[in-house]
Amino acid sequence: MNENFTVKNVDDFYDFFVKVCKFGSEKVGMYIRYYVNPEFGEGVIEQIRFRNGMELCITDLHLKKSIGFEYDLSNPPCEMNYMVDGNLFNNEEQAGDMNLSGGNMSIYFREKMRGIVKFIEGRKINYITIIANEKFINENLLNRESQKSLIDFRKSYRAIDLTKPHKPKVEIKYIFKQMLACDFSDIGKMMYLQSKAIEVLSLVWEKEIKLEKEKENLLFLDKQACEAIEKARQIVEENIVEPYTISMLAKEVHLNEYKLKKGFKQLYNMTIFAYLKHIRMLKAKELLSQRDLNIGQVACAIGYTNASYFARNFKEIYGENPKDFQFGA
Repeated sequence: MNENFTVKNVDDFYDFFVKVCKFGSEKVGMYIRYYVNPEFGEGVIEQIRFRNGMELCITDLHLKKSIGFEYDLSNPPCEMNYMVDGNLFNNEEQAGDMNLSGGNMSIYFREKMRGIVKFIEGRKINYITIIANEKFINENLLNRESQKSLIDFRKSYRAIDLTKPHKPKVEIKYIFKQMLACDFSDIGKMMYLQSKAIEVLSLVWEKEIKLEKEKENLLFLDKQACEAIEKARQIVEENIVEPYTISMLAKEVHLNEYKLKKGFKQLYNMTIFAYLKHIRMLKAKELLSQRDLNIGQVACAIGYTNASYFARNFKEIYGENPKDFQFGA
């Protein structure tokens, strides 16, 4: 064990493996691979540092010697870990003893954290880490109310509670699985993983962190209603060129319009129209990346009759014109 080494920031974490454990490393652009020193076992840590202040790390190790270090972090970045397989042990000053095991996640978004992490010998460990640093958080806070809400959360018991291993929401777990299954190469893989990491951050913020002020107004949705709303979601996704009206959708799934609209937002945290737009934009990114169609053809392929309106919507979401995105300007 190397518990005398103290991690005070993200860079220290990787320095520990390189300088103390003598892991090898290889860097290509934003992508860095750390190879396990044979003395400690086998495996690799893959790190991607995106330029927007976000980081993705996939750890896949099988150790024959235990590794551990202390951490003492003030104002640490937002970090979330999803354990695919194995165990990661953590003794945290406020949260206590924790064992992050397969299928569970932990969310770190606190004012300060202090404790010890242990990678135990003889156990395979495979997990995904998403980190959003201060730059990313500050640039994406919409207003003072968001900032205050975030500050309050970081001081709350809820922030400590989320540090403890727990089952992620189904949709969050599904995105992690998509990330692991990604078989794209080069820039396609980078863009895909970045978009998925942002999607996880968004869902964690909305479903795990954000105060649910309207909780008392939630509808009771039984199994039948949930299945009907899920069917409606599938219909929306399969008919982006000629979408159903709310009235048509409600009749198709046998729910009244009010319950469909409110229930949909309750389950998926967005309106039916917003979901349609979300799916259209994801499809647009896919088509633009292939470079086989011009902007007008892409717009038509996802259900927009006006290419200029499509371009405005695309820029509103992704921060750049579809043409710039397509050709990497």
